[in-house]
Amino acid sequence: MTLQSTKPISMADIEAEFEAPPGTPLSAFVRGGAFVPDTTPNVGVPTAKPIAMTDLLGAANIQEETIELSAENLGTGRVGFIGGQGGSVNPTDLFGQAIQEIFIDNNPDLDITVIGLVAQDFWHQVTITGVNFAGIVFLSANTDFFSQPGGNTTRWRFEDLVPPQDFVIGETYTCDFTDGPV
Repeated sequence: MTLQSTKPISMADIEAEFEAPPGTPLSAFVRGGAFVPDTTPNVGVPTAKPIAMTDLLGAANIQEETIELSAENLGTGRVGFIGGQGGSVNPTDLFGQAIQEIFIDNNPDLDITVIGLVAQDFWHQVTITGVNFAGIVFLSANTDFFSQPGGNTTRWRFEDLVPPQDFVIGETYTCDFTDGPV
């Protein structure tokens, strides 16, 4: 969740949002510290003491990660990245899970696969920016979700993109992921 943006706010609210044990001192909730991530929703939270409870209004326990994708022709109508076949991603993991593939096929469907078994809400939102993608947002809840225990992978597929979109071979795309509620 996200903390409310107006008063009143309590220490119990703050501790619950940031999964801190009861009795954690307010000074522990500085941005970039042990509990409050240094992310976009938290820009108003101080990075050092002093801090007031009202500084945490609207703050959220959301992680962000940016992946740079260099798109390549992967054959069989797919363009993007598949480990060992072509394209590249930097960094090569998403919230600690290795990225196996990010590509668009000729249906057009967008596939995002990580190695390891995770829940559908492992990430909540990805915003893709680049040629043919002007900050288009995809929500993990609006996808066909496949957790494949035999293959030890988890895949999100966005089917039949409307309007049809494709990655352009040789172009670089920015994929901004968040793991918190949208």
